[in-house]
Amino acid sequence: MDIIAPVDWETMGHNSQEEFAGEWFEGAIEGVRESDGNFYSLPFIGNTWSLYINREHFEEAGLDPVNDAPKTWEELKIVAEQLTVREDGKLVKKGYDLPYIPGAHWWMFVWGPLLAQHGGSILSEDGSRATINEEPGVKALQDFYDLVHKHKVTEPGITTGEAIEDFMTGLSSMWIAGPWARSNFEGRDIVDKYMVAPLPQVDLDNRLTFMGGYWWFVSNKVDSEMQKEGWKFLQYLTSDPGEQFERTGLLMPKPGLLESESWKEFPFSEVFSIDLEAGIWPESSPVYPEIEKAVADAMERSLIGDMDPQESLDIAAEEINRALQE
Repeated sequence: MDIIAPVDWETMGHNSQEEFAGEWFEGAIEGVRESDGNFYSLPFIGNTWSLYINREHFEEAGLDPVNDAPKTWEELKIVAEQLTVREDGKLVKKGYDLPYIPGAHWWMFVWGPLLAQHGGSILSEDGSRATINEEPGVKALQDFYDLVHKHKVTEPGITTGEAIEDFMTGLSSMWIAGPWARSNFEGRDIVDKYMVAPLPQVDLDNRLTFMGGYWWFVSNKVDSEMQKEGWKFLQYLTSDPGEQFERTGLLMPKPGLLESESWKEFPFSEVFSIDLEAGIWPESSPVYPEIEKAVADAMERSLIGDMDPQESLDIAAEEINRALQE
């Protein structure tokens, strides 16, 4: 790495690289390890994603919001159909919502975990070519395609602007977000009506979720003494994940977070803990912005439009490969 210095775990006070890595959730820290075996950043924010549920909607549909909360994507399709309400053929309550309006990055966090759960990836292991249009990717997009076009539990057109707003106003019954969503609920009716369940899975024995966040780096362009001071400072900044959460509401992906009082007192922290421990990062690439756009465009072609998932992902693969070649 020409620009970023490898983590100086010794200067940070650790006896070994393994000891340093052991302070973080494996999925979080392994995501910043490069092929040379070194770690290159500290993931000081790693928000996870879970399933938000409107308890009242479940009860109105004759469902138990705790026992009937979907554990798998197949269960979600069934439950979402039961929650969906139409009047004179018009959809007035979405059983499950998708991020039709927000920026392209939402699709990476909402659809990306499903792709990973199916065993797929956007890129080959060496990052040199697109694999998004292989069988796992097609299965993952087919799942969302079926929610829209077969089960008809959601559609673009009836929206107040964003998925979070639709959930807060009762226009949708289930939606995916992180712990940060709670701050949006204050002063709204939804604050007393919602609960959170673990993110649905393809294989319950191999849980996978995505994290979204930010990382601390140290420049490789400054002298060695300044680098050491940088790592000492970052050791201090990342030493207390509980205090960070208490002050900012943002998750540092360290097991120590789960032992803090601020975390234990947070609503549904036991659920977020399950998803945080299963979290991995979206794939990194020098052409990530192009990848993000290609994924969003593929979602829109199939979900807002009606393009066959294989055809839509073939186009996405071509766009990604073109970006990689350029």
